[in-house]
Amino acid sequence: MIVGLGSIIAVLVIMLIFFVLRGQNMQRELALTRQTAKTNAKKVNYAYTSLVVVTNNLQQIFVSRVEKAHQRALISEDQYGVLAILANQYSRVVMDCCEKEATVEEALIKSLKKTPLTIEEVKDIVKEFPSEVRMAWSKNTPDGFTAAMNHISQYINGKQKKSSTDQEAEAKAS
Repeated sequence: MIVGLGSIIAVLVIMLIFFVLRGQNMQRELALTRQTAKTNAKKVNYAYTSLVVVTNNLQQIFVSRVEKAHQRALISEDQYGVLAILANQYSRVVMDCCEKEATVEEALIKSLKKTPLTIEEVKDIVKEFPSEVRMAWSKNTPDGFTAAMNHISQYINGKQKKSSTDQEAEAKAS
C-alpha cells in the first residue's frame, strides 16, 4: 500500500513538474509573440505614415501638372474639371484602397459623393486618353490608378509621345 501510494505521489510530482515547465515555456512564447507584435505594429505604423506622405506628395505633383496644362490651354474645360477633381482626390482614393481594401472604383465613388462629378463622367474622360492610360486605369488597383494619373498628367503636358491613333487623327485634322 505504501509503495502504491508512493508511486501515485511520484506520478503526480512528475505531472506537476511537466505542467510547470510547460507553463513557463508558454509564458516565454507569449512574451516573444507580444514583442514581435509590437515590432510589427511599429513597422506598420511607419509604413502607413510613409504611404500618407508619398500619396500627398504625388497628389501635389498631379494637381500642379493639371493646373499647368490648364494654364497653357492644353486641355479642355471639361477635362480640366474632371482631372482637377481626380488629382485632388488622389490621396484619399489610394488611402481608401489600402485601408479598407476597396477597389479604385469603389473609393472613387465614395470620394466623388462630395463633388458634382460622377464616375461615368470620369470614365468618359479616361476613354479620351491613349491605351497605356486606359490599361493602367482598368487594373482598378492603387498602383494602376497611380500609373494612370502619372500617364495622364504627363500626356496632357506633352511629356509623353502621343499614340499612333492620336497622331493619325491630328494629321487628318490638319
